[in-house]
Amino acid sequence: MIFKFQKWHGCTNDFILGKVPYASWDTWKDSMQQCTSQICSRSGNGIGADGILLYTQKPDAPETSFEALILNSDGSIAQNCGNGLRCLAAHLFADDPRLLNKMLGRDQNTISIHTAGIERICSLYRSDREQDHIQIMMGHLGNSSQDQEILQLVNTQMPDTAPQALATHLGWLGNPHLVLEYSTDTPLHQLIHTIGPRLQEGLPIDGVNVHLVIRHEESIQNPEYFEMVSWERGAGFTQACGSGASVTAALLTDFTFHDPETPILVHMPGGKVEIYIDEPDGPILLRGPATKVFEGQINI
Repeated sequence: MIFKFQKWHGCTNDFILGKVPYASWDTWKDSMQQCTSQICSRSGNGIGADGILLYTQKPDAPETSFEALILNSDGSIAQNCGNGLRCLAAHLFADDPRLLNKMLGRDQNTISIHTAGIERICSLYRSDREQDHIQIMMGHLGNSSQDQEILQLVNTQMPDTAPQALATHLGWLGNPHLVLEYSTDTPLHQLIHTIGPRLQEGLPIDGVNVHLVIRHEESIQNPEYFEMVSWERGAGFTQACGSGASVTAALLTDFTFHDPETPILVHMPGGKVEIYIDEPDGPILLRGPATKVFEGQINI
């Protein structure tokens, strides 16, 4: 089977995107899952990516509605992926000009992408920035009955030499996200490679995403923002994680004096994203850039 694809990245978190016929959707999903790790390999025998987003469109669906499967680079299925969905939405808007509001008579440039049975509303924002931004309705922050038990086990998995976290949180946004907050002098990049895989493998939870965060206080020159590094389930270290940024903002923001019109900024090694949220239990909006890298085709 010939697979035509485009490679995109959101804050250098990169993904391979490809549309397949709805009639052979199940066949493509099974085949792609088996060869995802080789396709995403960066060792010289693959395209190289943090994941694959396979998508299709039902014959009777509105032209603004799509189905998608999100695969981590090891072939495991992800329930949500903020950067990957931004890339897919940007690709769809660029690939089909009919999706823009002037062509369809809509009030906004909006499409819907269904992943794991959940509808994700995606919007195109044009401004005076260097490039368009894509906004994703990420959903609401969730929890589970095991959260407290899992949080109590975190310290048992930490190396003796690891610095003490100021606070530890666990939140769900399709997938589980463990957020550890540290002081400003903590070497996050070095630490994530040490504790990321240990926490991911040592906790009784199916593939937790691990995020280390520093809160930078507001000053006259700069608003408050979070610095974050991530070790993702099924991928390892990545340059950015949109879902993790969304969870971090929802868990760590002080909403007492927060202006919902002001974005919560999360800076990651690959770039920054904006999070919009009214309250801890409110819907989370993720906004940021997406960039096309190249396109091609391979034989699956």
